Amino acid sequence: MAQANVSAGTYDVQVYANGQWRSVAAFDDRLTAIDQAKELAENPRFLSVKVMKEQFDELRQLYVQQTVYRSAPVREETPEHKERKGEQAFKRLGERHRQRLTREQAIRQAKQAQRRQTWRQVKFALGLTFRLLLILGAGLGILYYILTQY
Repeated sequence: MAQANVSAGTYDVQVYANGQWRSVAAFDDRLTAIDQAKELAENPRFLSVKVMKEQFDELRQLYVQQTVYRSAPVREETPEHKERKGEQAFKRLGERHRQRLTREQAIRQAKQAQRRQTWRQVKFALGLTFRLLLILGAGLGILYYILTQY
């Protein structure tokens, strides 16, 4: 009896979206993988779904892949789909821009508040210093007057 040179494989469920294939699940059972792929194929986000059987060939010492199921050939995105994606990207960009402006306005307002607070402190210190100098000058003036009159 001949020895099997190929080991049992796994079934990888892959979806095609945004211009690339992406693996979403792996199963040991072929029927379970195909059922999962059929469910995913109903989702309009995915342009195509396929199940790949991956197994290790011991004789050649490499992995072998074979397509077991494909929902449909990879179809190109429709112009309506591209337009909808463009509008969504524009809305996201607009929202990001608005958030950035709001953030910049908040930073600007915080800086203004900080400047106002600093200016208040400076005005208070200047006013206090002026009053102290005025009192000191008046005291020295009175002292000079008293010393020169008597």
